[in-house]
Amino acid sequence: MPPTSRTFAQSSGAASAYARHLQAASAYVSYYGGTVPTPAKYKSERDILEDHHQFIRTDEETDTEEKRIAKSYYDKLFKEFAMIELARWREKQIAMRWRTKQEVLDGKGQFSCANLSCRNHRCTLDENPDEGGGLRSVELNFEYVEHGEKKHALVTARVCEECADKLRYVQRGGKERRKRSRRSRSPSRGRHQRRRSEGAEESRPRSESLRGRRRKLDSSMRRDDSRLRRRRHHERG
Repeated sequence: MPPTSRTFAQSSGAASAYARHLQAASAYVSYYGGTVPTPAKYKSERDILEDHHQFIRTDEETDTEEKRIAKSYYDKLFKEFAMIELARWREKQIAMRWRTKQEVLDGKGQFSCANLSCRNHRCTLDENPDEGGGLRSVELNFEYVEHGEKKHALVTARVCEECADKLRYVQRGGKERRKRSRRSRSPSRGRHQRRRSEGAEESRPRSESLRGRRRKLDSSMRRDDSRLRRRRHHERG
């Protein structure tokens, strides 16, 4: 038996056909010399979408198979309302995507909050029978970077009141939160000022009464001094 066949028979075992093929190829190369050619890198549909997907497609060119796959996926999305991720809203960062067919059928993003991390996102139509459901439509100027290029798009999303406040905070760059904190501080400052003014008003009559007492004491002491002087003068005379 040739050495390659003996090595292949000893190491094959219960491996798959492709694994046995690689073992046979490595045994062949180790005996006869040469190199095993590396297979070309395979791209999955996910890899193709990451390279060619666009949030809003403007070109209709599908000259390659990869572009055709990306456009086919884009055409299956529903672009009336968007889904949002607000997990990093404190850092003024949000993520958005369009809804899939299953999400449209389930009413997600229209009759439930579009924020994927919100507790109101899991509400179904039975749990939230009201047409509005306490939700509001918010129109956002979504700014994003796509393939190294800055873009912006006007997007509509259905969110609850809590998530609407978060979106306002992100859109205004955190200014609204600072204004609220200042407003919340202003009443306390007013209270301190009132207390100080009230304390000053209370201290005024006290100080005035003390001054009056001192004046009376000074006048009485002067009278006593004058009386003593008169007595001494009469005694000498």
